[in-house]
Amino acid sequence: MAYDAYGSDDALTLRELPDPKVGPGEVRIRVRRAGVNPVDWKVMSGGLDGLMDAVFPVVPGWDVAGTVESVGFDTPEFEVGDEVVAYARKDVVHGGTFAELVTMSVRGVARKSAALSWDEAGGLPLTGLTALQTLERYKNRLDEVSSALSELEVEDIVSLRDVVVLLQRTEMLMRIAEEIDEYIVELGADGRLVRLQLEEVLGGIGDERRMVMRDYFNEADDWPLAEAMATLAELDTDELLDLKAVAAVLHLPQGTGDLDLGLQPRGYRLLSRIPRIPEPIVDHIVDHFGTLSKIMRATIDDLDDVEGVGDTRAKTIKEGLSKLAESSILDRYS
Repeated sequence: MAYDAYGSDDALTLRELPDPKVGPGEVRIRVRRAGVNPVDWKVMSGGLDGLMDAVFPVVPGWDVAGTVESVGFDTPEFEVGDEVVAYARKDVVHGGTFAELVTMSVRGVARKSAALSWDEAGGLPLTGLTALQTLERYKNRLDEVSSALSELEVEDIVSLRDVVVLLQRTEMLMRIAEEIDEYIVELGADGRLVRLQLEEVLGGIGDERRMVMRDYFNEADDWPLAEAMATLAELDTDELLDLKAVAAVLHLPQGTGDLDLGLQPRGYRLLSRIPRIPEPIVDHIVDHFGTLSKIMRATIDDLDDVEGVGDTRAKTIKEGLSKLAESSILDRYS
């Protein structure tokens, strides 16, 4: 299927075109399934003409699942007959996947998992990439929320709403990551590059969620940290969007009626950001002082008195907290 000018789907016609040539580092794939995505129609309408050059006639389509028919020079990654999935977007809009054959760089090709049907494989590539891009956007927003909470903690003006929004965002991010992980499993061994990207985006998110919970939840014999974390993870989508439902996992004696309720952090999260301070030492410091505000006011001698800290660590902690405070205040008022 191809079109000679931008337009609606009426512009598409079935025709014979020369077989695409195979260059070095490329494979030619015999198409079994081609995924259809909204972007295909946006490109065909001319909506992306200002961003992407087109060489007519254009064969649309970016997603493909099929069998390697031939390989170019210096292409040891694949052999003829390999079943693959691929994301076939190119710098110039021309030779897409709505065809019997498509040629593309091996950088966008992965072996198809035997567990996937051809129909499932054909719709995977752009869907997985979109999910990863969505995750990155959520991570950027989460970083902003996390920085905002740090600023409020330093100034000791945290509200329940501030805490709950961060918990909500971390949980949303983890759920998107779980969906992407399922996609990676379907890709099999060739999903390793996507997994590396996923791990890079998620770096420290699980610890962030746990430290926020430790800073603010009200522990009881029937409500340990593990129970609070599990309850957060079990909230359905509607509950996760309800700030008061998320606040309930903190088990606060004041309840969840007032989201503007002032709270004091214990200090686990900010202390965990200071390099080379083991978690058991963080626990001793929090047990000793009780709140972040008291830890921030502590002198080096006060910190040295805490079990396991010592003079060197006391100086490191004092300097680390001072830098965090300075950075937070500068960010808040810049």
